[in-house]
Amino acid sequence: MANSDWYLYNFRLPLINDLIEQGYKLHLFAPLGKYEDELRSLNAEVNDATLSRGANQPLNDLKFLFKLRNYLVSEQIETLHSFTLKSCFISSIASYKLNVNLVQSITGLGYLFINNSFINRLRLLILKPLFRFFFNKENAKFIFQNLDDQQLFIDSGFCNASQAYLIKGSGVDCKKFQPRVRKYEDSNCTFLFPSRILIDKGILEFLNASKKLKENKVNTNFIIAGDHDFSNPSSVSEAEIKKWMHLNIFNFIGHVHNMHEIFQKVDVVVLPSYREGLSKALAEAAASGLPIITTDVPGCRDVVEDNYNGYLVKPMEIESLYECMYKLSNDVKIRKNFGLASRLIAENIFDVEIINKLTKKLYL
Repeated sequence: MANSDWYLYNFRLPLINDLIEQGYKLHLFAPLGKYEDELRSLNAEVNDATLSRGANQPLNDLKFLFKLRNYLVSEQIETLHSFTLKSCFISSIASYKLNVNLVQSITGLGYLFINNSFINRLRLLILKPLFRFFFNKENAKFIFQNLDDQQLFIDSGFCNASQAYLIKGSGVDCKKFQPRVRKYEDSNCTFLFPSRILIDKGILEFLNASKKLKENKVNTNFIIAGDHDFSNPSSVSEAEIKKWMHLNIFNFIGHVHNMHEIFQKVDVVVLPSYREGLSKALAEAAASGLPIITTDVPGCRDVVEDNYNGYLVKPMEIESLYECMYKLSNDVKIRKNFGLASRLIAENIFDVEIINKLTKKLYL
């Protein structure tokens, strides 16, 4: 179960296909949208989860909770694997006192834990006791994508250390995401920001650092591959994006299905995110043999070793980001060495076959 059909299709399709090939009977739950037809083309039972993102439609969520519980009973579901914090919480409540093996993938703590606003602090004050009560059950196993999230859950009493498993990301197809033969003598450097246009993904820092490079006449290009997400409280306004587009510095290409092809056309990937579960975009960039500039935060530093396959900068800091981008734009040797190191990391840690093998062990 996930909070969008997009997530299941784009992040977990190899796992779904792997399980189907092994003879598992799969029941997929997600709010259905653009990827409904793709999911229904699989040999699995597909169900529409009327699960809202955020906390704006509690009655819909409550209605779905009872629907899910009835489904677990009627279909005699043995294992329920949920992705994202809210889906995991809903599944914990729905399966309360049922004989269901829960596998909970905490793919990131998101806006709830990143933003320190009064409303979020109030939400956490209410939710933390509920998390402790419903999460911490003997029949639950928790998958974390980084050590920081894992330790936060343990320290907060949401789960025990014996229930916690570290599996770094959803996996990357290293056969599909391949390094290209690059002409490193070419001094023109193309930077890619591969994410939704959200404040907490570091889009404003990327825009400002890139603008400064152009103002200093550094020979660079900038691509932004990601959609608007106006339902997210961290979304950048449409007016703000239009203002940046009018500068004619950036190539906004929106959501991209064939990211492996985009990675072939760029030289450096930049993601100054404030926090991640584990950034799939960065793992894919690593598999593509690219140097990476990202922030020294959970879910980003798990992909990049500073000064080995990229640079780690402080979050929300434009100047250090600019300096690292400037350095890589002018040093093809470092770009080449970082790219080779990135590929090794991806092959040894993030390959989808490794990730899926570790995940399937928890179903037993």
